[in-house]
Parts: sequence; structure tokens; C-alpha cells
Amino acid sequence: MALVDTQERGTSWLVLAGILLLILGLFNVVWGLAAAFDDPFVVSGADEDITVIGDINVWGWVIFALGVLQVTAAVSLGSRQERARWFGILVAGLAAIGHVGSLRGFEILSLIVIGGSVLVIYALASYGRRGAPTDPAVPWAGVFVDPDRRSQPAEVKLTQIRRKSFSLDSSLSYKGETGLKDPPTGARTVRPKHLPDGTDLTSVPRALQWFVSPYGVHTPAVLLHDRLIGGSGLSGMSDPDADRYFRFMLRELGVPWIRRWMMWAAVAIRTRWAGGRLKKATVALWALASLAGIGLAVYSIVVGEGLLLLASLGAPFVFALLWGRQYVAGLVAAVTSPWVLPPTLLGAVGFAVYWCLEQAALVVGDIVRVCRRQPPKGEGVPISYEQF
Repeated sequence: MALVDTQERGTSWLVLAGILLLILGLFNVVWGLAAAFDDPFVVSGADEDITVIGDINVWGWVIFALGVLQVTAAVSLGSRQERARWFGILVAGLAAIGHVGSLRGFEILSLIVIGGSVLVIYALASYGRRGAPTDPAVPWAGVFVDPDRRSQPAEVKLTQIRRKSFSLDSSLSYKGETGLKDPPTGARTVRPKHLPDGTDLTSVPRALQWFVSPYGVHTPAVLLHDRLIGGSGLSGMSDPDADRYFRFMLRELGVPWIRRWMMWAAVAIRTRWAGGRLKKATVALWALASLAGIGLAVYSIVVGEGLLLLASLGAPFVFALLWGRQYVAGLVAAVTSPWVLPPTLLGAVGFAVYWCLEQAALVVGDIVRVCRRQPPKGEGVPISYEQF
């Protein structure tokens, strides 16, 4: 069975992203300096409300700074390093946000920069995508193998033992990158004996299952991660290291980059929440700060307060410090929460309505059964879904 191609592909996307960043960066440098020094071509007829910031000279310096960052990001992409790619994505996102504030005064310019920045983000994301397993029948072929028959892809055999718990009945061994300098012996293999209490697979709230399924191509990575974390985890492996390892397994399995980084942030939240009262308090404080930041950003856009908008955009970089060595996970969670929360809350409301209807239907069913004087269920009737 052929191994997964773990080499980064899509060099043309990288070249496209670099060229766009360079062009947009130079354009922003020139345009920003022109606005900062009151060039008539830019400021002619402009008033105080032409940008969110208000002062067009201050806006010019902001755009100039973004342009310098874009040029720097374009040059850094030549190294082909992961951090350069992420820096490019971050800078492109900031440039797009920066030009949202000037849509009222410079519609065409802002739309060009926003569209180009979105294309840069897509190009860099596509460049970072890993090759998918070659056998469609076994989505993890070459990434997870049978440790007792290493030429064969691993099989995932599960037995349901409780309503949301399963026992593992097969063994799996991971062959890809770990992201760790010296992973402990045994960190690549999970056997039934390693999960004596079973597994609940991916612990995903019902309202969030529109984004991540409890099972799928990521299932082998989840099983190995369960073996590495917690009090019964592997000696020599800390929970933050196990979480990083989990992200690398998702990458090798071909999980899209936004989803895998969000899944990593989710398991990092679990790690911090399980770390004691102090870490629970930092998670709670971070959550409150995130909600406050989202509300502040919406309010600042509505009322046109540029400084408040900048403060809300910078807050995630500060409050992510509460995550300690998992700082990036806190940043990812804060940045993605504004667009994940609305559909998740909508899903939660929908499920709550369904649950109420289901309970009402059960009550009506009981009333009908009593009115019809139906005899009680006899022995041997299969166990109901609610009891399992």
C-alpha cells in the first residue's frame, strides 16, 4: 500500500500568493504615504467620515504599515516555511479588515484589496494542504497501519458498550510526522489495552456537529490521542504535546487546515480545563474576554468608532497569553469564534426546539396508551433508545 504523500504541494499557489502580496503591499505603501501626506489625488474632497478611523492621515499610516507587512510577508514566503505561510495569511486578513473601514470613501480600491487578500488566503491555505491517502476504501491507508502486519492498513474495530462509549477491538500504529522532537517509546501505537475505559470518539457537542463529525477520517488520530492524554496517558508525554501531536496526525490524514487547527484548539481547551482551578479560571476569563471582544467589534462598526475596532481586533493577541505555551491555540479559537458561534447557537436553538417537541410527543404517546388501556410491555422487549 502506497504511503501518503506528505510533501507540500501546489507550488503555483505559493507563487501566486507571493506575487499578489507584493503587488498589494507596494500599492498600499504608495497609497498610504499619499494619504498620510495629504496628496491631493487621495484627499481631494475627503471629509472626516471617509474612513472608520476618521482622520485620513492616520488611516494613511495604518495602510502604509499594512503595506510594509505585506511586502515582508511576500519576501518571507521564499523560505517555504510553515510560519511564513501563516504570517502571510495573517497579514492578508489584516489588510482585508483594514480596507473594510474605507469602503465608504474608496469603494473600488477597497474591494480590489479585499478581493486580492481573500485570494492570497485561499492560495496559502491550498499550498499547505497535504496529500490525501491513495486508497479511497481506507482513508487512512499509509498513515495508520496494523502494528502486527505493517504492510496492511489499520482497521478500526469498535464495540458499543454504553450510549456514547465504545471499546477498541483492533490495534493501530501511526507512521507520519509527530511534530515532537523526541516522542516517547510507544507513542505511535494504540491497542485495546491502552483504552480500558473505552472511548467516546470525538467529543463534539450536538450543536457543533455541523462542522466536525464525531467520527470520520480523523477517527484513528482521536483514538491515539485518547491513549496519550489524561491520568492514564503515556509516561513522558504531556497533554500539550499530545495535543500538538494530534494536529500533526490530522494534517497527515488530509483534514483541511482550518478544521484541523480548530480541532486542535478544541482539544487544547480540554487540556487547560483539566489542568486545575487556575487553568479553569484562565479559560473562563478568556471566554468572557472573547465574547466581550466580539460585542465590542460589532458595536464599533455600527457606530463608526475606529479606535474601538482596532482595540477589539488586537484583544485576541493579548488574551491568548492566558493559554500559556498553547498561545496559538487560544489565538485560533478567538479568531474563528465570531463565525463559528452564530451557526452553532442557531443549531443549539434548533435542537432545543426538537427536544421539546420530542418530549411533548412522548407525553402524548403516554396519554394515548393510557386512554387505550394498552397492557404494559412484556419481558423481552428490546431496550429503548432513551435507556441505552
